[in-house]
Formats: sequence, C-alpha cells, structure tokens
Amino acid sequence: LQFLYLIESIRVACTMSALGGAEGCGGEEAHSYEECEDEDEFLFNEYSIDDSLDALTRLERYHTSDFSLQRMVLVRDILDTAKEAGHEATITRMLPLLQAFLTDSEPAVRQTLADQLHPLAEFVYKNAPNPEAQELGYSNLLSHFLPSSVDLLTDKNSDVGKSAVQALLKICEMVKQEHLEAHVLTVIHQLAYDDKAEDYRVVAAELCNELAPLLGPHLCMAKIVPIVQVLAGDTGFAVRRAVAANLGKVSKTLGPEGAVAETFPLYQRLSKDMIWGVRKACAESIADISEAVTAEVREDALAKLFNTFLDDISRWVRVAASTNLGPYLHTFGSDACPASLVKTFTDMAFQSESGSNTEYPEYCAYNLPAVALTIGPERWGELEPAFLALVKDIQWKVRRTLSYSLHETAKIVGQEITERILTQALDIFLRDLDEVKVGCLQNVAELLGVMSEDIREYYTPQLCSMAEESDSWRLRMLIGRTLGDLASLVSPTFTQQKIVPMCIKMIDDSVSDVRQAMFLSCAKVLKCLCAGSNNEHDDLLKAVLHTATLPTFQKRQILPYIAREVVVATENYTLFESDLLKPLLSLAVDPVANVRLVAAKCLHDIAAAPKYAEHDDILKSLERLQQDKDRDTAHLAGNLAAENERDPKRLEAERNVMDEQAKVRALLESGGLANMTEEARTEWLAHYLPGYTGTIPPAEGAEAAAPAADAEPKSVDNDEADATPAAEEAQESLCALAAHGDIEGVKARAEAGADVNEKDWEGRTPLICAAAAGEEGVCAYLLSRGADAAAVDADGTNAEAHAQKHEHAAVVALFAGDKAAAEAAPAEPVEADGDAAATQPPGEGDEDPAN
Repeated sequence: LQFLYLIESIRVACTMSALGGAEGCGGEEAHSYEECEDEDEFLFNEYSIDDSLDALTRLERYHTSDFSLQRMVLVRDILDTAKEAGHEATITRMLPLLQAFLTDSEPAVRQTLADQLHPLAEFVYKNAPNPEAQELGYSNLLSHFLPSSVDLLTDKNSDVGKSAVQALLKICEMVKQEHLEAHVLTVIHQLAYDDKAEDYRVVAAELCNELAPLLGPHLCMAKIVPIVQVLAGDTGFAVRRAVAANLGKVSKTLGPEGAVAETFPLYQRLSKDMIWGVRKACAESIADISEAVTAEVREDALAKLFNTFLDDISRWVRVAASTNLGPYLHTFGSDACPASLVKTFTDMAFQSESGSNTEYPEYCAYNLPAVALTIGPERWGELEPAFLALVKDIQWKVRRTLSYSLHETAKIVGQEITERILTQALDIFLRDLDEVKVGCLQNVAELLGVMSEDIREYYTPQLCSMAEESDSWRLRMLIGRTLGDLASLVSPTFTQQKIVPMCIKMIDDSVSDVRQAMFLSCAKVLKCLCAGSNNEHDDLLKAVLHTATLPTFQKRQILPYIAREVVVATENYTLFESDLLKPLLSLAVDPVANVRLVAAKCLHDIAAAPKYAEHDDILKSLERLQQDKDRDTAHLAGNLAAENERDPKRLEAERNVMDEQAKVRALLESGGLANMTEEARTEWLAHYLPGYTGTIPPAEGAEAAAPAADAEPKSVDNDEADATPAAEEAQESLCALAAHGDIEGVKARAEAGADVNEKDWEGRTPLICAAAAGEEGVCAYLLSRGADAAAVDADGTNAEAHAQKHEHAAVVALFAGDKAAAEAAPAEPVEADGDAAATQPPGEGDEDPAN
C-alpha cells in the first residue's frame, strides 16, 4: 500500500508540476515545505487501506474506491478473502459486490476479475461444507458466475474477453449438461448472429468447439452444427479462419460418420478459401480432422487436400502443412500410412543441403519418433536415410532436437537397430557441442538400457572419462545423475571398477550442484553393490563415511543427504542401520550449525519413513535438535508441514515462552527456589514451568538431608552404575552440549556421572568438541573435571590442534596456560601408610574430625 501511495504521489506531483507557476510544488511561487507535507499526508490517508479490518469488511468498504490500484488489489485477493470469510459469508456478502467490478472503468480490474471467476466459483461450489451448501453454491454458479463470465465475453477490451472465454469454459465444466443449453447455448447463438461485431462471432466459433464435448453428440448435432455452418460462410475472413481452426472437437464429438457428413464438407470448402490465412488454419488443424473422420476419408480425400496444401501458392500455407505432417501421419495405422507421405516427410530432412526451407529439418527431427512409432520398426528402412542425414545436419538445433529423443527412438526400433544405427548417432553427439551433448546425457541410461551388456560396458567408461575431463560443471552434474542408473545396467564388479572411482571423485567436486547430483546416485550405486557377494561397496562406503570427518562443513553435509536417499529412495535399510545411522547421529551434534541443520532435515525425512517412525535413537536426536540454539535447525527438526501452516505470530509467541522457560529452568537448577515455602514453590512452578517433575536442588549453604539411621547403605558396582539410564543419557549428550557451549548442561551431565573423556564414533571427546567450537568456558570446566587434553580423535588430532585449526586464540591460550601450570606444579606427595600416617604433623594429614 505504501508503494501504491508513492506511485499516486508521484503522479499527482508530476501533474502539479506540469501546471507550472504557483499551482504546483516547484513553481516560481512554490508551496512551503509544510504545505507539501500536508498534501502528502492527505494523499496517504486518501489512498491507504485500513489494515485493522478483516478482509471481507475491507472489500465491502473499498470496492468502490476512486483509486484503481486499491480495487485491483481487492480483486486479486478475492479468493483469499472468500476462504477467510467462509462459505456462507462469501455467498451472502461477497457475491453481490462483484457487479461493481464487472463494470469497472479500468480494463486491468475487469481482466483480473475474469481470472478470479473460476477459482472463486470452484470454492463456492466444490468446497461447500455440506450438501445443502453445495446445492446453494451450484445455484449461485448459474445465477452469478455464468452471467458474469458472459458479460465479460463481450468486453470492448480484447484481453478481458480472452480471459473471460477461459473462465467460462472452466465454469461450464462444473455445470450439468441439462443447464448448459439454457444458460450458455443461448448466449453463443446471440454472439454468432451478431452482424455488427465480428469479434463476437469469432468468440462464438471458439466456444462451439470447446463446449462440444460437454454437450454430447445429440445436442452438438442439433445446436452446435447449425451455428458452425452459418459461421463457416461468414463474410469476415477472421470468422472463417476461426471456424477452420476450431472444427476438431466438434468433429470428434459427432463421431466418424457424423464428421464426414456434417463438418468435413465445411473443412473442404474452407481449405479452398481465397484468403491464405483461412487455408493456413485448415493446414494446421488437419491432424484433428484426420482423427475424427473415417479411415477411407483419411487415406483418400484428406490426403489429397494435404497435397494441395504442400503445393499452395502461399509459403505460409506450405510451411504449416510441413510442420503438421508428422502429427498427420501419426493418425494413420502402420499398414495404412501412405508411403508417399512418408517419403514427403523424410525429404524434409535434406532441406538444409539445398539452403532453402532450413526450418524443415527441425520439424522432421522433432516428429521423427512419432512417425517411427506409427509405421513401426518393420518400416524403419524408410526413415533411416533421413535419420542419418539429421544426425549430421549443419544446424546444431536440428542435432540437439534429435539428441533429446534418441532414447525414445531406441525403445521404438528395438535392440538390433539401436546397436547398428543409433550408436552412430550417440558417438557423434557425445563429441558435439555441449548443447547437443546435454540431450544425450539426460537420458543416456534409458538409451543404454535397450542395448546389450557389452555395449553398456563400452560406453560407461567413456561417460566417466567425459565427466573427469570436462570443464563444464553442468555436464558433470548430468553425468553424476546418471551414474546410479548406469550401475543398475552392469555387474557389481564392473561398477566397483569403473563407476565407484568416479563417484568418489564427484562427491568431492568443487561445485555444490555436482555434489548434490551425486546424493541419489551414490545411494543407487551402494544398493547395486550390496547385491554383490564380495563386499564391492566397501570403497564407496568408506569415502562417504570419510566426508563426515572432513574439516570443511560443506563436505560434512554430504553423508546426511546420502543417508536420506539410502532410506527414502532406495530403501536399503540394512546398509543404513549398520553403517550410516551412527555417523548421522554424530553429525547431529556437529559444532557447526549448518551441519546440524542438514542433519535435522535428513533425520526428519528419515523419520517420516514408516520403518523409522518410532526409532528411539532417531527420535531422541530429533528431540535434542528441536531444542537447538539455532532456530532454523530446531524448526527443521520438528514437523515442517505443521509448522508452515501455523500462524507466524503464534510461533513467535511460543518461541518467547520457550526462552522464558529456559531461564526459569536454569534458575530452578541453580537452587534459586529452595528458600520458598512448598506451597509458594508449587504455585510458582505451575505458572512458569507447567509439567515440571524434577527435583529442586537445595540453596547454596543449605544442609543436605541426612540419611535415616536405619537405612542400609546400597552397594553399587561401577559397571551397574554406568549402565543406569541417567548415565547413558549423560554420556550420549555430553559432546553435543560441549559443542553448543551449554556450560550449565555440561556441568549437570558431568555431575550426573557422565564420563568427561567419553568418545563419539569419530573419537571426539567433549573437550575436542568444545575446542573446535571455540567454547573457552566449557573447555576450562572440562579441564578442571579431569578431561584429557592429550586425547585425540580418529584423525589423530587433539583438542588444542582443533582450536588452532579453527583459529580460536582464547582456547589455544587456555591450553598453553594449562600446560604451564602443570609443569610448574610440585610433585604430589606419596600417601603414607601405617605408622607413618600417624606421625604426620598437624595440618598435613586428614582434617580434624571436629571440623
């Protein structure tokens, strides 16, 4: 609205400046700055829309606004307004307002209304909440929407009329046949017999053709054919041209016999019209007429007419005939297709050599697969010379057109012709321009699928070499998408030898789109290799697993995507559970938020698969990611579909509540409520942290409750203690907490019994994770808890080295200071035993029991 206001302000300012003198802001006696500001404020107030109103009330208030752009916005959003208002309010309050837009002074408003009529009618009728409402909606379909579209048909603006034609046709699809005659055919009759407006008669010809299938053969014969016969003899050539272009559906509705008796004579007469535009329309619609008439007429009378089009004095008619020769031939059967017409079609392939009609070879290349399908592989010999000529055509666009359909031609002609003829084209196209190569590479797997395994193994290394040598990342991307399908065409051993090395190189490609193309391909290759018996998948699997340990976060995003494709696309559950699940869960706690975000997205998609909908490890990881400090990661870990449908304001409010509850929980765990009375504490928790069931730590300095005198001390050995659920959860999430910098969480987990030197699958300790993320406070705390600074991960890198690599100077200084302190500390005294302990001087032994 501010933008619209700005436009109107500029328009008014320009108008005032054009007046000149003292009447405009900028004349010799210009208004003061304050007066101009007052004028701007007036314009804004005049042309702004009250956003505090609901959509339907805004429509009611502003639908007669003097500002056309306001009316345009209201009409454009009319469907959304209807959905917001509901079915009943739309019928009772909105539909009466449409009349004002039908007569709007701005053509753009009327055209926008025409575009919105069908969606709005569909909402009123098809989306009705109950049968009674649907009946009411259908009644309004007849009383409001059909008349509105008819009114716009005769609009003086041609663009409005075209939009109205499309709206009327779509609305008629929802109208019952018995109501079409009364509500639509009468309108078509009026348009067809309007002697004053030629455009109305053109519209009538179009509507007759489009509505014929909805009316059925009997009503079409009785009502439509008489109108078409009158229009075919119209004095205006534009009307006759419209009839020639719109006979196809009428003819098909009448059936072969009815078409021959009623519409084919009209077509014959129009094909000999004095105006070349009418004859051109006949040549363009010949395929539709051929489908509608009988076989005898198609092979005899219609074929003769087509030959007259080819010999027409107008070049445009000849071009139209040649362009539609392929579709016309497709209407014949294999045996009935005339050899003379096939010869005419193949002759088009040699026009580039003569230098005339250079567009004909492209038409021939485009239609050749359809003609080959029509005449069958038995008559391929009639097409072969033309095919070989097109393969070597001097125009690259001809070769490109043929390259895109090479795989379809192979499926039609079969293996023998493909290996003998089509491989020649493949060899040429793979050495051609990139624009031609692309056509082959997009469908090369389907093409090779028609050939024998020996031929497949011949071309597969060539494609891999092309990807390795090409400087075009687009070609590498296309080949990368194909590798997975190629693996299914050859043996696992051949795949391991030829395709796997290329996969390993391409998942490390410098271009992101190439790496993304490899995700699905790698999953397909792994599935094909798993079908082997000699662990052929080991090399590729190791390469995929290695990406999770690479220093750049972009490369660490590769494994989650491949893991998702392994589950979702290939359903290779065994490989996922045995080799990919654990590293994927580890990446969910990666120090870099972008890696966790990708892991969250992929885990969410994997959890959507029925097999993993209740997988404990995946669900736990998603729960942790939903609490991630990166909001995008937390969002993707949740239910994406549900989140997207919810109100953004409500989402923001929920996030604020979560933030407040996090603060409350931190206060609670620090012992801030210990001094409250039980009643006050319960009420406080119910308000700020509903559902909390944990214990409340004592306040600092408070005495711990003493155990009962008669309570037996419980003896728990170390193995049993480590196996408790609390300890398992602590050890599982300590690395994640350290990487996220959650020092309070780290303290809580460590005090709960988590091993501060526990390693994840990559060999990383919590100290290494914190150092790599630059969390100085967490590193200091872990070192104070006895974390091993010398521990290394799977790559042999310790925490200090990780901090140096990521340039976390404060953490590096922390490790340097820790080393210096360790070197300067005196040696620990050896604990004495026996009598030696009894002779220790005061202050050097155990504390005084009294203290």
